[in-house]
Amino acid sequence: MANQSDKRISAYNKEVLKKQWMLTIVVAVFYLLIRLTFRRDTIKAKFIYGFIAMQVTTVILILLMKKMAFVKGANPSVQYAGVNFNDNGNVVSYLFDIVFIFRFVTFTTAFSDFYWWFLIVIPLYAVYKIIASVILPILRASTSQNPSPEQVLSKTQQKKQARRENVKYK
Repeated sequence: MANQSDKRISAYNKEVLKKQWMLTIVVAVFYLLIRLTFRRDTIKAKFIYGFIAMQVTTVILILLMKKMAFVKGANPSVQYAGVNFNDNGNVVSYLFDIVFIFRFVTFTTAFSDFYWWFLIVIPLYAVYKIIASVILPILRASTSQNPSPEQVLSKTQQKKQARRENVKYK
């Protein structure tokens, strides 16, 4: 990496990924510790499968972030900084949000099974973003393409129409 900013971005991305791995492990161990010591009687197969599914999904998302963090150039031995994890508005920020929601649900379901319902936030937010960024602009564009009849008239046509409306009676 010849560029100093690429080196700085790469170092920051490595640090963030290391924290992501550590937080995932800490939350999973915490969940297992609380669930197995204090809430052993509430353990059911669906909670075990849900926990495993969330942890596998979290690992996949972190691996995806790792893939986005470093890009190999034409020369495979040279790595360039990929997506800057500091920037907002890219796909990685949504991945961080999903991982955060998974950690929140994992942490809180150690105490109550009600918190599984918080996973509904992810698809609801996706639907909101699709409506706000795809469907509404299409609807707005289609309504602005159909101009009203008043806008179609040229200046001379408007003058003629005004003369017709201003009838002088003798």
